[in-house]
Amino acid sequence: MAKGSITSQARSIGFWTILSLFPAIAAAEDEITSELEAVGRLTNASDDHASLCTGTLISDRIVLTAGHCALQPEGYRFALEGEPVAEVAMSSVHADRRPQLALTGIPDDLARLVLNEGLAVSPMPIGAAPEPGEALHLATYSNAMPEALTQQTCPVTEIEDRLVILDCAVTSGMSGAPLLRLTDRGPELVAIIIARGDGVAYAAVPDDWARRIN
Repeated sequence: MAKGSITSQARSIGFWTILSLFPAIAAAEDEITSELEAVGRLTNASDDHASLCTGTLISDRIVLTAGHCALQPEGYRFALEGEPVAEVAMSSVHADRRPQLALTGIPDDLARLVLNEGLAVSPMPIGAAPEPGEALHLATYSNAMPEALTQQTCPVTEIEDRLVILDCAVTSGMSGAPLLRLTDRGPELVAIIIARGDGVAYAAVPDDWARRIN
């Protein structure tokens, strides 16, 4: 089948998966680093330097990430550039998430993390769902470069309901990373990286549950 077929199986890019890394990721032409202060690293509670996934602050205390990034019993911390590391007080995974991450389950592989205290950082607004052919901006951390925010452009090749398929190179540690639409008002989050396939990335459009900021 074609690489974008939604009947194929996705491969999680969570922290437990051993992957061969893609070639170095080229930065997008129009980097917007100064407007990405809400994008951070989700780390193990016992090791701030070991990135597990990427997450995005959507209110002063709520982080949106991939559901499979929030299944560890040991607990988590959320690290933003230049900010004190924040403890995750509570995590909730989407009620419809399925244990086996087939493509049909990707849209519900989302999690909301509540920090123990609010952060003095402008949260990332959530925008409308992307359109086929739209070029989105990926901002992410990775296991290969756990303390470096990397960026690239990811064209949308296919959308079905809340499943988004992109021409995008992703690797371990990028689960939960935001796909952004760049607007005159600044970037807005429109999807979350969940998994990778053969030369493509799979993302989920946040539903009403994921969009809640309280």
